Amino acid sequence: MVPTVDVSIVIPVFNRYRFTVHCLSALKRQRGTFGFEVLVVDDGSTDETRGQLSRFGNLRLIVNPQNLGFVRSCNAGAHWARGRYIVLLNNDTQVQPGWLDALIGTFRRHPQVGIVGSQLLFPDGRQQEAGVIVFRDGSCWNTAI
Repeated sequence: MVPTVDVSIVIPVFNRYRFTVHCLSALKRQRGTFGFEVLVVDDGSTDETRGQLSRFGNLRLIVNPQNLGFVRSCNAGAHWARGRYIVLLNNDTQVQPGWLDALIGTFRRHPQVGIVGSQLLFPDGRQQEAGVIVFRDGSCWNTAI
């Protein structure tokens, strides 16, 4: 029997292992209400990415046969996800304490919501964006509200 998880975190990667290792290290330090799995989708990296990912035993590696790009790699990861919720992360993201509880908590407080975006900060602490507005036609706009 496959264990259930609350959240599947999908991280598409293509080279740039130094970013990926920081992202995975930040995830490894997380403690919170929601259990999560990590799925790394390798888009055909030619650097040390694939070989080094074995250091992080608590993730599933999905290897694309060719570079599919960010969106298709997200879809590939979502295909294998076991969580009730799917979180998409860029590999240069360094999550902060409490981030997942805040993100998933939004769904619990507002059950009619179908998608939630995080607040993103630049490394110097300035706000980059604070979510996304999705319009009826499916188009999106980043917001800094």
